[in-house]
Amino acid sequence: MYESFEEWDDPRNNEIFPVLVKKASDLIGGQANVLDLGCGSGRLGGLLRDSGSVRAVYAIDQNSENVAMAQSYVGTGKVAQGRAQNISELFPGVQFSVIVANALFEPEVLMFNEPNMMQMLKAIYTSLEPGGHLVASGYLPLLIERRHLKEVGFKVKQCAIPRNAFNDSNPKQLYVAQKV
Repeated sequence: MYESFEEWDDPRNNEIFPVLVKKASDLIGGQANVLDLGCGSGRLGGLLRDSGSVRAVYAIDQNSENVAMAQSYVGTGKVAQGRAQNISELFPGVQFSVIVANALFEPEVLMFNEPNMMQMLKAIYTSLEPGGHLVASGYLPLLIERRHLKEVGFKVKQCAIPRNAFNDSNPKQLYVAQKV
C-alpha cells in the first residue's frame, strides 16, 4: 500500500492519464459527476475537471496527505478520506457518470484480496448512475477479470492489453465496464 504521494506518483502517469481522461470524456454525454477513486495526488481528477465535460469531480483516497494535496487539483470538487467500499457513505446521494480507478485494482494495492475487490466493485456499481461507466487501469496486470465485472452486473465494453490502448510496451491494462 502506498503511504504517501511521493511513493505513489509514478512517472508513467504522464502516459496513462491522457488515455484515461480521453476515455472518460468520450463516455460522458454532457455535464457529469466523475469520481477519481484512489486519487493519490489528485492530478488525474484535475485533468478530468479541465476536460470541460465534467460538472464536478469527486475523489477518494485513504491517505490524509494525498487527500489534502488532491483538493488543490480537484478545486471546487469534493475530496474525502476513506475506502472505496464506502463511496455512498462518503458522498451520500451522489451518483456518478464515470468512476476512474487507476492502479486501484493492482494486486499489491488490493493485497491480493479478492473478497475485498468484490466489495469494491459492488460499491462502484451501486454508486454509478444507470448506464454509468467504470474505467479501471493499471501498470501491472490487474486483479480484476471480466468474470468479476460480470458477476457484479457490469457489461464489459473494453478490455485492452498493452499496446492496444497505449503507445508503448510498458505493461498496462484498461477495462471499461458499463452499469446495465
